[in-house]
Amino acid sequence: MSDLADLEMELADLLDRIDLTGDCALLERVATTFLRRIAQTIDKLYDFSALAYALSALASFLGELDPSTLDKRTKEQLLLLLRALVGDLVSWRTNIFVDRSAVDIHYLDSSLLASCMQIEAIIGQKSIITSDSEGDLELF
Repeated sequence: MSDLADLEMELADLLDRIDLTGDCALLERVATTFLRRIAQTIDKLYDFSALAYALSALASFLGELDPSTLDKRTKEQLLLLLRALVGDLVSWRTNIFVDRSAVDIHYLDSSLLASCMQIEAIIGQKSIITSDSEGDLELF
């Protein structure tokens, strides 16, 4: 599980770099280098294949996303959502493998699965919506 911790830290650093430089072309690296590797690591754990699939699907979505179609607000929102996802991954790994305090291990991975789907839905819609829309974040 130290592999996951290292990947999570490196991913958080890359998101900070994207935020500082504004270089959304690095999203492809987020997808290919980190989310796919995290998904591959989690996929080795039989009980968490749905989470691995969700991370892999999110990686594919980000890899195909054209950064030039994202306005400033959408980029900021995407970074916010990805940071939250990294935080959730850290909590998931810590609760299940470090503290072993999760009462229901699948509650946490279902939450992460929903977060991955929500990022794709929100950002996918934003990339096709005109800038006249409100663009409010809707949580469910």
